[in-house]
Amino acid sequence: MAVFDTDLIFSWSPWEYEMMMKGVQHKEIDRYDFMAQSALAREGAHRAKRPRLHQIFDAKKARRRLETGIKEEEEEIKRMIALNRTFQGFQPDFRKKGGS
Repeated sequence: MAVFDTDLIFSWSPWEYEMMMKGVQHKEIDRYDFMAQSALAREGAHRAKRPRLHQIFDAKKARRRLETGIKEEEEEIKRMIALNRTFQGFQPDFRKKGGS
């Protein structure tokens, strides 16, 4: 935690202090997660015969997902609404095999 002002810390309510400490712990967990992912990427690059940058991290793909992610979600929602309208009132007709 990068707050060194004791007056500021003591002015927080217990709930605010607890949330700040939880945030610090989440930041530490994220740091360890990043280190684990970095270690896996390094190991993969080390063991590969001909490592390519996009095999470790594909920046183009990440940027494309970031840009199109929202658009694709909106399109998916529109498709689901249209599908629900199409099947509204649909009653399947189950018949036994063999005729009657």
